[in-house]
Amino acid sequence: MNANADLAVVFGAQGPLAECLSGFRPRPEQLAMAQDVAAALTHGSNLVVEAGTGTGKTLAYLLPALDSGLRIVISTGTKTLQDQLFHRDLPMISKAIGRPVDAQLLKGRSNYLCLYRLQRLVEVPDDVPADRMDDVEHLRQWADRTLSGDIAEITTLAEDSPLWPRVTSTVDNCLGSRCPVFDDCHVVAARHAAREAELVVVNHHLLMADLAMKEEGFGQLLPGADAIIVDEAHHFPDVAQSFFTNSLGSGQILDLVGDTRSEAVRGRGFDVPLQRMLDELRKAAADARLTLPDGLSNVPWDEAGDKFTAAFEALGESLDGLISELVTSEDPGPGLQRCRQRAVSMFAAYETIATSQDDIALRWIRLARRTFTANATPLDTASELRALLESSPSTWIFTSATLAVRDDFKHFVSRIGLPDVTARQIPSPFAFADIARLYLPQGLPPPNDPGF
Repeated sequence: MNANADLAVVFGAQGPLAECLSGFRPRPEQLAMAQDVAAALTHGSNLVVEAGTGTGKTLAYLLPALDSGLRIVISTGTKTLQDQLFHRDLPMISKAIGRPVDAQLLKGRSNYLCLYRLQRLVEVPDDVPADRMDDVEHLRQWADRTLSGDIAEITTLAEDSPLWPRVTSTVDNCLGSRCPVFDDCHVVAARHAAREAELVVVNHHLLMADLAMKEEGFGQLLPGADAIIVDEAHHFPDVAQSFFTNSLGSGQILDLVGDTRSEAVRGRGFDVPLQRMLDELRKAAADARLTLPDGLSNVPWDEAGDKFTAAFEALGESLDGLISELVTSEDPGPGLQRCRQRAVSMFAAYETIATSQDDIALRWIRLARRTFTANATPLDTASELRALLESSPSTWIFTSATLAVRDDFKHFVSRIGLPDVTARQIPSPFAFADIARLYLPQGLPPPNDPGF
């Protein structure tokens, strides 16, 4: 297929898709969406397109995207669609258009082995249970063989193994360019490969992290992208909102305590003042959780009570004390330096949450069985998201089966903050009114009722 290919032929009964895809049937709705996407890519105009179930949205944007000659980033809301796009749809389309597609599947950093953290675990395995030492050895041997560092390659460790957080990195604990093994970093290698590809498949969380430039030192994807296609776009505003939320969790605190202790043992030595501060911080996090109810739920800030407010303040004081202790460290090394930076960032989040006004942000607490996360979510995130989207010169295309409310896109468009956008609604090829019935039993409790 060349740049002047007729989409009507491509999506027709005798076209390349029909030849390569068993059971393919031409759908006017799919062709209409493909033409809208092609026009948006050609003219560099932003597009919001709702296409009903059965339209075939994926092919409707992939074919014109690959035919455009532009560098494309595709973002999905779920890992399932991300894998389907890369492992099923793209190979099939490559066959249909008669050429290879230079595509990269880029995952979040927690999907890649961190060589530095593995090295640290091997050197100081004191807190690894004896029955896990064989797993550590398997990881070490695999690390010598793997080219990608994708943890999906290793099947000897369960997905929920407690070792994975110990040998993968987060934005908080990554040392970035100061890492001793930065040149061999699997995350860096994956992102460099993605920057050279004609098409990159990511998820909404990774897209927002890149857009907000929250991962410094790794090179952003978006400046080189001509167009970003956001599939499952109904999830995108909520994901974006989470990136503008200031959060501080007891799980973060405990990770910081563990990493600081480990770095101190390897570096300057684990002295008494530092140990005392870490113990105080760990206790403060545990005490704050004890003031909150059991169970898994979200609790409004004003329902948490005075005991939590006091405990949260004590947590902030302990965090500030740790920062002061780490500032006095002589020649701390990159690991302890990063721990200090993490503590400073956490304290900034603490101050924002503790002082947020109700007319500016919604404060709330997410409860887990043993941990909590305090949050302050801005009431207006559309303007911040708009600034980020407009800072990218790319064409933006948002698509999903559910974007309009009563055939009106105002709600979705206002949440993403893009005023200059063309909205298109394409009906499903399925005649639901004729082939389906919906039965609603009377007396059902509300969806949020425990008896639902």
